[in-house]
Amino acid sequence: MCGIAGLISKHPANTDIQNHILPMVKAVSHRGPDGEGIRIFSPPELPCAVALGHKRLAVIDLTEKAAQPMCNEDRTIWIVFNGEIYNFLELRKILEHKGHIFRSSTDTEVIIHLYEDTGLDFINQLTGMFAFAILDIPSKKLILARDHTGIKPLYYWNSPHYFLFGSEIKSILASRLYSVEINWQSVYDYFTYLYPPCPQTVFQNIYHLPPAHFLIYDIEKHSLSLKQYWKVKNLPEVQNSSLPQLKQLTYDLLKTTVPTTAHK
Repeated sequence: MCGIAGLISKHPANTDIQNHILPMVKAVSHRGPDGEGIRIFSPPELPCAVALGHKRLAVIDLTEKAAQPMCNEDRTIWIVFNGEIYNFLELRKILEHKGHIFRSSTDTEVIIHLYEDTGLDFINQLTGMFAFAILDIPSKKLILARDHTGIKPLYYWNSPHYFLFGSEIKSILASRLYSVEINWQSVYDYFTYLYPPCPQTVFQNIYHLPPAHFLIYDIEKHSLSLKQYWKVKNLPEVQNSSLPQLKQLTYDLLKTTVPTTAHK
């Protein structure tokens, strides 16, 4: 696993953003011992200061070419990513055929070019587990996304002055921008269900991004919206199927969602 974190300052003149993003990234050092990256964007590149941070666990591409935050060819799209895309090699071949140029052999870069190619619809082509943040400089938007069933965690806090996100709540707490306030309803829910129902957490106004959702933050308007991109549905082929047919269907689905090397 890796750790991601980031923040948006809603004051264009704020120059203190580095003092907040550094402890946010350090707070998730245990998630990525192999590298650390921080990138700060400021006016006039964007209307206000934005910071992205990453703690890296090197798995697929062990070189510095795979370091994050990572960008596209013209440095207009940036990403911090936690997870694994199982079908990235197939997607990469399609994107290369369309003219996209890759600098690394990591799955992270595939996400960037796929987003360039198809916009938000790209996520329907991903097979894997993930939580990521994409900064789209031309459209002045920050896009957070979480995988279909919520394997990878992602939390956020939106206040009148800042927007923060991270793989763990401790990043938001480490920023020293959030004043701790307990969400007592979530505490009661924990003793009932053994967890706070999503999107609530035990901290007031800190939310868990729901599985299969985008969070789209408009950096110009300082507004955010949530969009569900997938939901569980009944498969027609499951109804009235025999046990051997269901076994084969399960096996075929597993082959598409588990890395190829795992079932050779």
